[in-house]
Amino acid sequence: KDQYMEVEYQDFMTRPVDVVRNVAKMCHLTWDENHLKSIVNDLNSRDFKWKESFSDDQIERLNAIIEED
Repeated sequence: KDQYMEVEYQDFMTRPVDVVRNVAKMCHLTWDENHLKSIVNDLNSRDFKWKESFSDDQIERLNAIIEED
């Protein structure tokens, strides 16, 4: 448990600096704040990309599956 951290994509994309800080802390790493911010500055969420690939029917079926859980 002490050697495992789950990072959710949505969290990483909405709060990348915080997430990387937490991962670094767990791994006993230090980051220069300016370097860290420069790394995450260029991040672009691709969370919407799946919508471009699926038809309306496929999205409907996917939503039905998700709602079952």
